[in-house]
Amino acid sequence: MGLQKNMQSYMIRCLFAKTKLLFLLFTFYSIVLACKKVDSEVIGKDILPNGDDIVLIETDTFQLVTYTQKDDSVRTDERPVSPLGRMNDPVFGTTATSIFAQFRLPENNLDFSAVTIDSVVLSLKFQGKTAYYGNLNSPQTFKVFELSQNLRTDSQYYSTSWANYDPQELGSWSGQMNLTDSVMVFQGSVAKKLPPQVRIHITSASFINKLKNAGINFATTEAFLQYLKGVVVVPVSPPPAPGEGAIVNIDFLNGYSGLTIYYSDSLSKFFPINENSARFNNITHDYTGTVLAGQLNLKQNRDTCYAQSMAGLKTLIKFPTIFDLVKNNNNKVVSILSAELILPTYTINSPTDYPFPLQTMFIESDSMGKNKQTSGVVPFGTYNTDKSQVKTSLTYSLLPKNYLQTILDTYRKTGVAADNGIFFVTSYNYAGMERIILNTSKTGVVRPKLKLIYTVVP
Repeated sequence: MGLQKNMQSYMIRCLFAKTKLLFLLFTFYSIVLACKKVDSEVIGKDILPNGDDIVLIETDTFQLVTYTQKDDSVRTDERPVSPLGRMNDPVFGTTATSIFAQFRLPENNLDFSAVTIDSVVLSLKFQGKTAYYGNLNSPQTFKVFELSQNLRTDSQYYSTSWANYDPQELGSWSGQMNLTDSVMVFQGSVAKKLPPQVRIHITSASFINKLKNAGINFATTEAFLQYLKGVVVVPVSPPPAPGEGAIVNIDFLNGYSGLTIYYSDSLSKFFPINENSARFNNITHDYTGTVLAGQLNLKQNRDTCYAQSMAGLKTLIKFPTIFDLVKNNNNKVVSILSAELILPTYTINSPTDYPFPLQTMFIESDSMGKNKQTSGVVPFGTYNTDKSQVKTSLTYSLLPKNYLQTILDTYRKTGVAADNGIFFVTSYNYAGMERIILNTSKTGVVRPKLKLIYTVVP
């Protein structure tokens, strides 16, 4: 949410400033600019004090350096949606994600000691029919284990976080994940229709006895969370072949994800995983054997770059020749009026299984190559809607004006050319799997470009 608020604030400021400037400059004049063309006319002469002239210059000949890095870890706790599964992307390699979650006590003073527990089921509701990435036709296997370590809602958990659990398996599920069809559940003679979900039957006799003999541990929520700390759901399928496997999104804020105890033939109690439950994902990526693995540690310009969600990959973009704007103008103030970064992209393999991200972001890098969250400059990228380009490539654009203006001003004042770069990433606002491949070749017909319109202040 912080990133989104910063982006909105940034866009509002830019829109206000740009609108004001363009109103003043173009009320009486219109200009047509070509690459590196300096307008020979005086712009806004009648409205400028003392007859000062403003000359606008447009250029797109900057050198860009682009390469792929592993992304920083991301927070995965208390999100409404959690990814689950294992997949082998033909380009990006293998990704696996597990879910750690605690249940909530539906009511105090529950007691199952005098009843017959018929079955116990862990249900994980799918977010929706299209909330997945990869090949759904691939079978998967999930196993459930009981946590031996407390989870806390006031703690922060990241994609690299882990919690200890008892190695004794509570139950397992194998099959193809069906995100479309409803599930029919029978309680005695009554049939109940439930939304699409994974239903993992708990078969551990010791765990069922633990529920039956909980006693005072079901008296209060505090006692319950100490007694039953939660579970972890782990994908344990054999390593999928390239193009096999999928990551699906599990919805925890729907009233259907949780642990159900069925007893006395027709009765049940539901222990939900909800907004009050501590929960997080552990995520692993393995790029072994992929083409992209060779560029991850070299930090050298590459003609193909990658971005991947879930703490996967990001593309760093630097602008080494941007400082020539100051150098070639005798260290005068260079004011950037507009900036656009265009990054061509292309698909590899099936666009159905691996569609483009719905949203992308640009985040400033710090001096250590980590995401800089304090700058507030986090604009979003959008697809170019030019139909003539859709068939061959899609294009992302951004307005990195504030970042470029800052490094130019710093260079003019200090002589230090500090270009840490900006990262192209898939949106951190989406919890599931997404990825994209950038065509960053500098010699192709469609090339990545930085387009600026600027003026040199006399």
